[in-house]
Amino acid sequence: MIIYFSTADLKGMAGFPSHPANIRLKAERESWVCRDRVGRGGGKEYQLPERYLTEVFLSQALARFPEKFTGDLSFSVTHD
Repeated sequence: MIIYFSTADLKGMAGFPSHPANIRLKAERESWVCRDRVGRGGGKEYQLPERYLTEVFLSQALARFPEKFTGDLSFSVTHD
């Protein structure tokens, strides 16, 4: 499952900075996969590295953005 999030989406989520600019800097520093965001304001959307897809993050994301989770919702969460 590949899901893209904007910095505004990630703001305040488990494990992420509270300011979108700091999320963008983190994404650049860690070379996250990104694409141009379509629609109002433009910007980028990021595909999160697997290490960020924790149970807590995924449950928050599913509650906040159910439209991003379509199709097969079977995924595994890795624990480091």
